[in-house]
Amino acid sequence: MKAKPETSYHHGNLRRALIKEALSMIAESGSANLSLRELARRVGVTPTAPYRHFVDREALLATVAEEGYRLIKEKVEVAAKAPDADAALFQLGTAYLTFAQTNPSHYRVMFGPFTARNKQEEKYPQLKAIAGEVFKLLVQVIERGQQQGKVRSGNSAELAESTWAMVHGLSSLLIDGHIGRNGYTGSLDIVEKALELWHTALSP
Repeated sequence: MKAKPETSYHHGNLRRALIKEALSMIAESGSANLSLRELARRVGVTPTAPYRHFVDREALLATVAEEGYRLIKEKVEVAAKAPDADAALFQLGTAYLTFAQTNPSHYRVMFGPFTARNKQEEKYPQLKAIAGEVFKLLVQVIERGQQQGKVRSGNSAELAESTWAMVHGLSSLLIDGHIGRNGYTGSLDIVEKALELWHTALSP
């Protein structure tokens, strides 16, 4: 592969190109195998060029995760604006599933071992902040549902955590191709049923 001259990248172009190619590499072989040297080769710059934008591999992954949270926050904010809590919750679940399906590389970094096991959110406060903002939106919708009598009573944060776990699990199974493999149902049938059960679990 012929290297592109680094002068062809201006301002944030190289940074964006590195992130874009990193997402492709993550889709191919996972975040654990992401290498800045290989990334530089694929983008067509010198091995040291990525370090001008990311101090190390972890910083790049943190950027990918933060970008993912910003993307999902946009979708969740729209869903949360529905005045009826039932509609808002259904739209939240759908938005989450849609995000996972359309941004699987972001999704896997956001919720993979990079942020969980290594607790990188503590190291990157902006990442921790945006993740907290997304979760807070879910808590607020649940609290509104409780006020409207459409969501069961209880600690709103605990309800948000448990229901998020349900939708997250469904999303992970869906993007990894496990939903519908038993041959009895299609993936859309399972998604609709799961969202229905999720709603039932929250009901009074």
